[in-house]
Amino acid sequence: MNIAEVILSRGEDSAEAILYKGGAVTYGELREKVAGVASRLLARGHLKGDRVGLFSENNPFFVAAYLGIIRAGLVAVPFQTEVSANTFSEVVSNTGMKSVVISNHFLDRARPWAEELGLAVWTERDRVNSLGNPGSSFPQVTAERDLAALMFTSGSTGSPKGVMVTHRNIECNSLDIISYMGLNCGDTVATRSQPIRSCVSSNLGASRINIPAATFSLSGASPAAPR
Repeated sequence: MNIAEVILSRGEDSAEAILYKGGAVTYGELREKVAGVASRLLARGHLKGDRVGLFSENNPFFVAAYLGIIRAGLVAVPFQTEVSANTFSEVVSNTGMKSVVISNHFLDRARPWAEELGLAVWTERDRVNSLGNPGSSFPQVTAERDLAALMFTSGSTGSPKGVMVTHRNIECNSLDIISYMGLNCGDTVATRSQPIRSCVSSNLGASRINIPAATFSLSGASPAAPR
């Protein structure tokens, strides 16, 4: 069971999945974007379990890229966007990362770091999240064993520390949040100051999308200025 597949099986194609800056992404559009990310990563030679970095602010691109990496049977490694070049390099080294997906906002900052380390770079400008076929064939995963993500601390008080998150971990956390918050169809859950690259917000987002016809709002989430 791939948790991204489970999450994306919810909601009618026309129902709103994400709200962002006055616009909306429907479940149908999100499914196609995620399939596009997954297909292109695998077409470029990635194999199940490969680590793929994600350097992005809160926006629909982050959501599609994060779920797309996981849908491909790969392991998403979201970066704290405030990290230094040294911390970026340390995370890449510790994970054996082969490529990184970077949003337009952080491209000028993060791309030179990635290229210096020999990483393949994917960007919004490369249309990495262009539409794909949601019915495409992707690697099978074992939810209890296979990793979906590696979540790292910023490294501000020492070396960055990573937490291994399986597909089953995300499922259980999401169901716990749904139960605790009493979320139902039609509810909107907002992520404002909290970055969705954190464990809390990524699980909250998964929880929201896991409920048919509920909406995950990214309005109010603004990126830090590149340094």
